[in-house]
Amino acid sequence: MGSVIALSNDTGGIAETYAYSPYGKVNQASSVENPYLFTGRRYDTETGLSYYRARYYDAEPGRFLQVDPIGYVGGINLYGYCLNDPVNLVDPYGYWGLPVFTPTRFFIRELHWRRNMANNDYENEADANANWGDPLPTWQSTTHQIGKGNENNVKYVSPDGRHEAVYWNGKLVTDPLNRGTFNVFGPDNTVGHGVFDVVPWILWGNSQDDPSSPFGRIDTLFKGYEAKEQATLCAK
Repeated sequence: MGSVIALSNDTGGIAETYAYSPYGKVNQASSVENPYLFTGRRYDTETGLSYYRARYYDAEPGRFLQVDPIGYVGGINLYGYCLNDPVNLVDPYGYWGLPVFTPTRFFIRELHWRRNMANNDYENEADANANWGDPLPTWQSTTHQIGKGNENNVKYVSPDGRHEAVYWNGKLVTDPLNRGTFNVFGPDNTVGHGVFDVVPWILWGNSQDDPSSPFGRIDTLFKGYEAKEQATLCAK
């Protein structure tokens, strides 16, 4: 869950411990002014609320105080916490519940991050163009055009759909946010690509250094769909 359950002092002894209800109500206030408690979020002793980045959470009723910023994508209850399943889900951003990390989930996440070691790309865009053909249309490249200055990044995919390369001004993009990645399944295999490539990317990003959030990654996908519709209308 990521909750703080104990603090040690400068001699290594236990300074204080914490226990929580399933929805995060803490059993005692911190005597050393520790603000980080349930799921590692900042707790305000004056209001009794926890700050979940996108909105504030009240552990007493087990609900958020503000409407979910992503609407019904996060569940039918716009104020609910983790789909009313706080034992198996955690919501670090205040958007929606994500699976609690178990050793198995941790292993899967590590495999997802390490898959890019198998990605074979080209240092120069000219080589990618010569061997892989033309770059993808803009609407298929939005997930690699994140952040100011990256709007003109172009994406190439190998003929089998498993290797990717992204370029800016002819040079290979290697930053963790926009780099090309290795696909377990090519995009032609819609189900396999969605389950083994897209969903893990939404949950965990491209690597441990990826600064984006799950909500931001979903927003990027929607922008791609919108760009596709625009391109389709223009073609008509």
